[in-house]
Amino acid sequence: MKKIKILLIINLLIIYSQVQNSLNEVIDKKLILKKISEKYKTINTYNANFFEYSNGFYKKGKIKFKKPNFISVKYYRGNTPYIIIKSDDKMLYIYLVRLHIVTEQELNSDTDTIKKEDNFNIYRLIDFYKPESITKQNLLFTDTENRLYKKIVDYYPDYENPEKVYFLKMIPKNVEMGLTKIYLWIKEDGTILRAKFKDINNPIDMVFFNIELNKFIPEKEFEFDEPANVQIYKNNIFDKNKEKEKE
Repeated sequence: MKKIKILLIINLLIIYSQVQNSLNEVIDKKLILKKISEKYKTINTYNANFFEYSNGFYKKGKIKFKKPNFISVKYYRGNTPYIIIKSDDKMLYIYLVRLHIVTEQELNSDTDTIKKEDNFNIYRLIDFYKPESITKQNLLFTDTENRLYKKIVDYYPDYENPEKVYFLKMIPKNVEMGLTKIYLWIKEDGTILRAKFKDINNPIDMVFFNIELNKFIPEKEFEFDEPANVQIYKNNIFDKNKEKEKE
Protein backbone atom coordinates (compact mmCIF):
# COMPACT_ATOMS: atom_id res chain seq x y z
CA MET A 1 0.00 0.00 0.00
CA LYS A 2 2.83 2.43 0.81
CA LYS A 3 4.35 1.92 -2.63
CA ILE A 4 0.99 2.41 -4.30
CA LYS A 5 0.54 5.72 -2.44
CA ILE A 6 3.99 6.90 -3.48
CA LEU A 7 3.23 6.24 -7.12
CA LEU A 8 -0.18 7.91 -6.90
CA ILE A 9 1.44 10.97 -5.36
CA ILE A 10 3.97 11.17 -8.15
CA ASN A 11 1.30 10.75 -10.82
CA LEU A 12 -0.91 13.43 -9.31
CA LEU A 13 1.98 15.87 -9.13
CA ILE A 14 2.72 15.44 -12.80
CA ILE A 15 -0.74 15.24 -14.29
CA TYR A 16 -2.11 18.28 -12.47
CA SER A 17 1.05 20.36 -12.26
CA GLN A 18 0.39 22.90 -15.06
CA VAL A 19 -3.13 23.27 -16.42
CA GLN A 20 -2.52 26.62 -18.11
CA ASN A 21 -6.07 27.92 -18.40
CA SER A 22 -7.67 29.40 -15.31
CA LEU A 23 -10.00 27.00 -13.54
CA ASN A 24 -12.51 29.84 -13.63
CA GLU A 25 -12.74 29.17 -17.36
CA VAL A 26 -12.57 25.38 -17.09
CA ILE A 27 -14.95 24.80 -14.21
CA ASP A 28 -16.72 21.87 -15.87
CA LYS A 29 -15.20 18.73 -14.35
CA LYS A 30 -15.08 16.82 -17.64
CA LEU A 31 -13.25 19.68 -19.33
CA ILE A 32 -10.74 19.74 -16.46
CA LEU A 33 -9.92 16.07 -16.99
CA LYS A 34 -9.53 16.67 -20.73
CA LYS A 35 -7.20 19.62 -20.08
CA ILE A 36 -5.16 17.56 -17.62
CA SER A 37 -4.68 14.81 -20.19
CA GLU A 38 -3.60 17.28 -22.86
CA LYS A 39 -1.17 19.13 -20.61
CA TYR A 40 0.43 15.97 -19.25
CA LYS A 41 1.81 15.23 -22.70
CA THR A 42 3.87 18.46 -22.61
CA ILE A 43 5.56 17.83 -19.23
CA ASN A 44 8.91 16.07 -19.55
CA THR A 45 10.50 16.73 -16.14
CA TYR A 46 9.27 17.77 -12.70
CA ASN A 47 11.38 18.91 -9.72
CA ALA A 48 10.04 20.14 -6.35
CA ASN A 49 10.43 20.26 -2.58
CA PHE A 50 7.67 18.82 -0.43
CA PHE A 51 6.57 18.85 3.20
CA GLU A 52 4.51 15.93 4.48
CA TYR A 53 2.37 15.26 7.54
CA SER A 54 1.34 11.66 8.30
CA ASN A 55 0.99 9.43 11.35
CA GLY A 56 1.58 12.43 13.60
CA PHE A 57 5.01 13.14 12.06
CA TYR A 58 6.29 15.98 9.89
CA LYS A 59 8.67 15.13 7.05
CA LYS A 60 10.47 17.06 4.35
CA GLY A 61 11.86 15.90 1.04
CA LYS A 62 12.58 16.37 -2.65
CA ILE A 63 10.92 14.77 -5.65
CA LYS A 64 12.06 14.46 -9.27
CA PHE A 65 10.34 12.94 -12.28
CA LYS A 66 11.38 12.44 -15.89
CA LYS A 67 9.44 10.83 -18.67
CA PRO A 68 8.76 8.10 -19.37
CA ASN A 69 8.82 6.72 -15.81
CA PHE A 70 11.97 7.86 -14.03
CA ILE A 71 11.37 8.80 -10.38
CA SER A 72 13.46 9.96 -7.43
CA VAL A 73 12.04 10.77 -3.98
CA LYS A 74 14.18 11.51 -0.94
CA TYR A 75 13.08 12.14 2.65
CA TYR A 76 15.52 14.16 4.76
CA ARG A 77 16.44 14.67 8.39
CA GLY A 78 18.49 17.82 8.30
CA ASN A 79 20.53 17.47 5.12
CA THR A 80 20.80 13.68 5.29
CA PRO A 81 18.38 11.41 3.39
CA TYR A 82 16.89 8.60 5.45
CA ILE A 83 14.47 7.18 2.86
CA ILE A 84 15.41 6.99 -0.83
CA ILE A 85 12.92 5.90 -3.48
CA LYS A 86 13.99 5.49 -7.10
CA SER A 87 12.63 4.02 -10.29
CA ASP A 88 14.45 3.51 -13.59
CA ASP A 89 11.33 2.49 -15.52
CA LYS A 90 11.96 -1.21 -14.87
CA MET A 91 12.49 -1.48 -11.11
CA LEU A 92 11.24 0.42 -8.07
CA TYR A 93 13.75 0.69 -5.20
CA ILE A 94 12.97 1.78 -1.64
CA TYR A 95 16.03 2.20 0.59
CA LEU A 96 15.49 2.56 4.35
CA VAL A 97 18.88 4.00 5.18
CA ARG A 98 18.95 3.59 8.96
CA LEU A 99 17.54 0.05 8.84
CA HIS A 100 19.94 -1.00 6.06
CA ILE A 101 17.06 -2.49 4.08
CA VAL A 102 16.39 -2.24 0.35
CA THR A 103 13.19 -3.44 -1.32
CA GLU A 104 13.23 -4.02 -5.06
CA GLN A 105 10.00 -4.32 -7.03
CA GLU A 106 9.71 -5.20 -10.71
CA LEU A 107 7.23 -2.77 -12.19
CA ASN A 108 5.90 -5.39 -14.59
CA SER A 109 5.91 -8.20 -12.05
CA ASP A 110 2.87 -10.35 -11.40
CA THR A 111 3.95 -10.85 -7.78
CA ASP A 112 2.63 -7.49 -6.64
CA THR A 113 0.01 -4.93 -7.56
CA ILE A 114 2.55 -2.45 -8.91
CA LYS A 115 2.36 -2.40 -12.67
CA LYS A 116 3.29 0.30 -15.15
CA GLU A 117 -0.09 0.39 -16.81
CA ASP A 118 -1.85 0.88 -13.45
CA ASN A 119 0.40 3.43 -11.77
CA PHE A 120 2.24 5.46 -14.40
CA ASN A 121 -0.44 5.99 -17.02
CA ILE A 122 -2.51 9.14 -16.65
CA TYR A 123 -5.53 7.66 -18.39
CA ARG A 124 -5.60 4.66 -16.06
CA LEU A 125 -5.47 6.99 -13.06
CA ILE A 126 -8.38 9.03 -14.36
CA ASP A 127 -10.25 5.76 -14.78
CA PHE A 128 -9.87 5.12 -11.04
CA TYR A 129 -10.72 8.57 -9.60
CA LYS A 130 -13.21 11.25 -10.55
CA PRO A 131 -13.64 14.89 -9.43
CA GLU A 132 -16.49 15.36 -6.99
CA SER A 133 -16.46 19.12 -6.39
CA ILE A 134 -14.45 22.33 -6.83
CA THR A 135 -14.53 25.29 -4.44
CA LYS A 136 -12.46 28.46 -4.00
CA GLN A 137 -10.31 29.47 -1.02
CA ASN A 138 -8.66 32.81 -0.32
CA LEU A 139 -5.64 31.06 1.26
CA LEU A 140 -4.13 27.60 0.96
CA PHE A 141 -3.97 27.20 4.76
CA THR A 142 -7.07 28.32 6.63
CA ASP A 143 -7.13 29.47 10.26
CA THR A 144 -7.86 25.93 11.43
CA GLU A 145 -4.65 24.71 9.75
CA ASN A 146 -2.19 27.27 11.09
CA ARG A 147 -0.27 24.59 12.95
CA LEU A 148 0.77 22.85 9.72
CA TYR A 149 1.58 26.17 8.05
CA LYS A 150 3.74 27.31 10.98
CA LYS A 151 5.54 23.97 10.98
CA ILE A 152 6.46 24.42 7.32
CA VAL A 153 7.76 27.91 8.05
CA ASP A 154 9.93 26.47 10.83
CA TYR A 155 11.69 24.35 8.20
CA TYR A 156 11.45 26.84 5.32
CA PRO A 157 11.34 30.44 6.66
CA ASP A 158 10.73 31.94 3.19
CA TYR A 159 7.55 29.92 2.62
CA GLU A 160 4.39 32.06 2.34
CA ASN A 161 0.75 30.99 2.53
CA PRO A 162 -0.39 31.02 -1.14
CA GLU A 163 -3.47 33.04 -2.03
CA LYS A 164 -6.44 32.35 -4.31
CA VAL A 165 -6.48 28.58 -4.66
CA TYR A 166 -9.01 26.06 -5.88
CA PHE A 167 -9.94 23.04 -3.78
CA LEU A 168 -10.61 19.92 -5.86
CA LYS A 169 -12.11 16.86 -4.17
CA MET A 170 -11.67 13.50 -5.92
CA ILE A 171 -13.33 10.20 -5.07
CA PRO A 172 -12.76 6.65 -6.35
CA LYS A 173 -15.06 5.17 -8.93
CA ASN A 174 -14.56 1.77 -7.34
CA VAL A 175 -15.18 1.32 -3.60
CA GLU A 176 -12.34 -1.22 -3.49
CA MET A 177 -9.65 1.41 -4.17
CA GLY A 178 -7.21 1.85 -1.28
CA LEU A 179 -7.54 5.64 -1.10
CA THR A 180 -11.05 6.72 -0.20
CA LYS A 181 -10.55 10.39 -1.14
CA ILE A 182 -7.94 12.64 -2.73
CA TYR A 183 -7.96 16.39 -2.02
CA LEU A 184 -6.01 18.82 -4.22
CA TRP A 185 -5.33 22.52 -3.75
CA ILE A 186 -4.49 24.16 -7.08
CA LYS A 187 -3.35 27.60 -8.22
CA GLU A 188 -5.21 29.41 -10.98
CA ASP A 189 -2.55 28.33 -13.49
CA GLY A 190 -3.15 24.71 -12.50
CA THR A 191 -0.09 24.12 -10.32
CA ILE A 192 -0.70 21.72 -7.45
CA LEU A 193 0.26 23.29 -4.12
CA ARG A 194 -1.05 20.62 -1.80
CA ALA A 195 -2.44 17.08 -1.91
CA LYS A 196 -4.13 15.06 0.82
CA PHE A 197 -4.61 11.32 0.43
CA LYS A 198 -7.13 9.68 2.73
CA ASP A 199 -7.61 6.05 3.59
CA ILE A 200 -8.90 4.25 6.65
CA ASN A 201 -5.56 3.93 8.41
CA ASN A 202 -3.11 6.62 7.41
CA PRO A 203 -4.05 9.93 5.74
CA ILE A 204 -1.13 11.75 4.10
CA ASP A 205 -0.99 15.55 3.68
CA MET A 206 1.69 16.93 1.33
CA VAL A 207 2.61 20.51 0.39
CA PHE A 208 4.70 21.24 -2.74
CA PHE A 209 6.81 24.29 -3.53
CA ASN A 210 9.87 25.44 -5.50
CA ILE A 211 8.34 23.60 -8.45
CA GLU A 212 10.37 23.47 -11.68
CA LEU A 213 9.05 22.04 -14.94
CA ASN A 214 10.87 20.86 -18.04
CA LYS A 215 14.36 21.60 -16.78
CA PHE A 216 17.08 19.11 -17.69
CA ILE A 217 17.56 16.24 -15.21
CA PRO A 218 20.25 13.64 -16.09
CA GLU A 219 19.09 10.03 -16.00
CA LYS A 220 21.83 9.18 -13.51
CA GLU A 221 19.72 11.02 -10.92
CA PHE A 222 17.33 8.06 -11.09
CA GLU A 223 19.89 5.28 -10.96
CA PHE A 224 20.04 3.29 -7.74
CA ASP A 225 23.51 2.35 -6.51
CA GLU A 226 23.00 -0.61 -4.23
CA PRO A 227 24.84 0.09 -0.94
CA ALA A 228 26.98 -2.37 1.01
CA ASN A 229 25.80 -4.28 4.08
CA VAL A 230 22.08 -4.16 3.37
CA GLN A 231 19.32 -6.74 3.31
CA ILE A 232 17.61 -7.04 -0.06
CA TYR A 233 13.93 -7.86 -0.45
CA LYS A 234 12.94 -8.50 -4.06
CA ASN A 235 9.24 -8.54 -4.84
CA ASN A 236 8.64 -8.64 -1.06
CA ILE A 237 10.81 -11.75 -0.63
CA PHE A 238 14.18 -11.72 1.16
CA ASP A 239 16.94 -12.43 -1.36
CA LYS A 240 19.89 -14.03 0.41
CA ASN A 241 21.89 -14.11 -2.79
CA LYS A 242 21.84 -10.34 -3.08
CA GLU A 243 22.75 -9.51 0.51
CA LYS A 244 26.01 -7.61 0.21
CA GLU A 245 28.95 -7.24 2.51
CA LYS A 246 31.50 -5.16 0.66
CA GLU A 247 34.74 -4.26 2.36
